[in-house]
Amino acid sequence: MGNTTSQRVSPTLSPLETLPLPVLEDICEYLEHNEPGRTSLFAFALASQRCCEAAERQRFERISIVQGSVKKLERDLKIWNATLASYRRARYVRRVRVSGCLLVKGRTAPWEAWGYCPCRVVLDIKEKGHTASYLESLPIGLRSFKSFDTRPTTFKLMDSHLGSYNFRTSRTGSTLIQEEKEEAETENGVHAAYGKTPGECSEDGNNETANGDEDGFLALGIPTRAETVVHVPDDVAHRQNEAWKMLAAFISQFPGLRDFMWDSTDTFPSPILSMIHTKLPRCRIHVSQFCLRSLLQDKRDIHDIDDDDYALATSPCLYSVAVAIPYAGYDQLAHVDYNKEVLVQLASGLAPNLHTIYVDHLDIASSRDLYLASRTPRPAWRSLAIETQKQQRHAASPARGQSLPPSKGSLHTLIRTCQLGPGIGVTELEHWRTLTHFDQLRHLHLGHGVSLDALTLLAQMALQGELASLHTFKLVRISTWACEHYYAEVRDACSLLLTHLPPLKALQLRPIGGETLRLILEYHGATMQRLDIYDRECIPLSREHIEDLAVQCPRLTHLDICVPRSSSTEGSLAAEDIRRMFTPLRHLTYLRADEFVQRDDPHD
Repeated sequence: MGNTTSQRVSPTLSPLETLPLPVLEDICEYLEHNEPGRTSLFAFALASQRCCEAAERQRFERISIVQGSVKKLERDLKIWNATLASYRRARYVRRVRVSGCLLVKGRTAPWEAWGYCPCRVVLDIKEKGHTASYLESLPIGLRSFKSFDTRPTTFKLMDSHLGSYNFRTSRTGSTLIQEEKEEAETENGVHAAYGKTPGECSEDGNNETANGDEDGFLALGIPTRAETVVHVPDDVAHRQNEAWKMLAAFISQFPGLRDFMWDSTDTFPSPILSMIHTKLPRCRIHVSQFCLRSLLQDKRDIHDIDDDDYALATSPCLYSVAVAIPYAGYDQLAHVDYNKEVLVQLASGLAPNLHTIYVDHLDIASSRDLYLASRTPRPAWRSLAIETQKQQRHAASPARGQSLPPSKGSLHTLIRTCQLGPGIGVTELEHWRTLTHFDQLRHLHLGHGVSLDALTLLAQMALQGELASLHTFKLVRISTWACEHYYAEVRDACSLLLTHLPPLKALQLRPIGGETLRLILEYHGATMQRLDIYDRECIPLSREHIEDLAVQCPRLTHLDICVPRSSSTEGSLAAEDIRRMFTPLRHLTYLRADEFVQRDDPHD
């Protein structure tokens, strides 16, 4: 009788839980690598206690920290320390990402210090109430309200980089609400800052990034210039450094840390940089909003770069940067911006291990100060003066003992987008050739408006073997004017380029013709994993074209194409039809359109 009761009480293990722990860990590894969002991995971890233990290595492989106030940062780090202390979980951490802006007492609202509203800002208006006179005192980016009156209002500043802050406004200006609402952020073990328990923090990402980050956790977004504060008050800087020392101590406990992403509008903290140099010298630093603040200078006070910025620019741990460069060479407050000049030195080898540069150009809105500054000559760049005297000033710097940087750098990834302004011409491409060895490039991404001359130069470079290491090539859009007036020349340049490029794993090319598609299949089909020819100006792909793609591109996992719209079901293609043709396909984007721009292509 006692034995029967014991058998009823004892739990019955499922067949999954009876598997050996190494087998369960292999399942977790498979789930992590085959789904960027990692939702299946987290679902597997919730199946049972044993599955949760098997998934610990993947669950704690990454940590995401969103800055806010100092109190919030202290609270978050306390939760993380308590979580990681169990079962020695700190040994699993490989990647840390810090985002947001550190707010300390005495720091004003961002646009009061910056003079303009940061990029990608959406205002969530809780109460409508502003006078026209008050709106005139706001930056242009905030003058988007439909009704006005004299009532004060509270609204929220939402920004993907700045985080979320509450502001109370009135006719006299805006003041940051220093008092935070004490809300329960750890109810039922779920941390509000992450949406999951600290160990389950994840981000979705479908595209492999240039730095080998397959799930997008370390992806460099479009670079922005969200802060142009040249001088921070000493008391504010001291409070920030104290908070960042606490963050540096937290990061130092991860001996296996491989990547550290600084995705913050704040300047890169010197305590964290010093700690990485001392304790984690093999850690790679990624800066998504790279801007050396000491190089934003008043025309009347041109000075040398400060020690902290110099240490970052010459750091052997600096691996990837995203830089936003204003076209005019000035920021919004009419400070001379020398970050373009330092970018040239970075690409030339100033940072010895820099592998990735993502650069975009900003079109700064006109202002009275900017107009007055542009009327006088821009002071010449003094260079970073890497000489013996400079090295002596940085006796403890990693750059100690280095000679002048080499004439060319060794970039693996070059991303040059063009959201606004003129496109990419042959002069700029020639300039990049003088800065880095193109034969070592693995990823080349050129944005909108590539000129015909630049495209022809790329084809000649491929012919001469200067792109021999390339396996990812993205040419978002060729100059519309060139395509309309010199379509045959554009087609010939694309054909020459595709013929002499090494076998590619990823390709994005627009517009495209039938001959170009044939060359893609012939020279790159066997290795192609990601193909993007998605554009209204592309020649639509028929069923025969797509069947050829399926046969000649057996490894294709991501496909973006155009298909013609048909009134009849015969000959038309649905997403299910395309997916059935491609066995390993995981991502499909296709466009149905009634009309396409037709080209006279004798080869089609």
